[in-house]
This record gives sequence, C-alpha cells and structure tokens, in this order.
Amino acid sequence: RIVGRTLHGAVAVPRDAIHGGNRVWLVEDDRLHIEELDIVRADKDFAYVTEGIPEGALIVVSSLDTVVEGMQIRVQDDAAEPNDPTNSEAPVAGTGGGT
Repeated sequence: RIVGRTLHGAVAVPRDAIHGGNRVWLVEDDRLHIEELDIVRADKDFAYVTEGIPEGALIVVSSLDTVVEGMQIRVQDDAAEPNDPTNSEAPVAGTGGGT
C-alpha cells in the first residue's frame, strides 16, 4: 500500500501546454486567455493543478507564433484538414481537455 495525499479536483495538464513555468493558454468564447496555475504536482508528462483552469475552458496545446491576451483564436476541429483556409484571420489552436 502506498500512503500519500489525495488530490481532489486536480486537472492533468500536458507539460508541453505550460509556458513560463506556471502559465497556460486557454480558449474561452473564441478568445485566448493566459492564466497562472497552482501546480501541486508534476511528472514527466503532466502537471497537476488545482486552480487556474475555469470550468469548460479549452487548453491550447499547439505552438503559436504570437500570443496576446484576448486575441481571437480559432479552435481546430480534430476532423478538419490541417490546412483548411476558412477564417484565416485568427490563429488556429489545437486544444486538449483539462481532465
């Protein structure tokens, strides 16, 4: 038996989605938001957070050339073609669930 602290309500965030040590890029209402996280544990693949990711927010897992708080962003549908020219004005972000 392994004894340890149980994390209730923790969200696993891919390490590649964390920027600047404890920030994550989120998409809410087609806008990018930069949020600070409360990382309580990490392993080689994930950081586990208890604060900083609002319910229903999408985590950006794609690399973006320019990141500006509040900028319009388009979420890429997994079934869409990667080079789909629709709505070329907004950067395309791949997202990962926060669960």
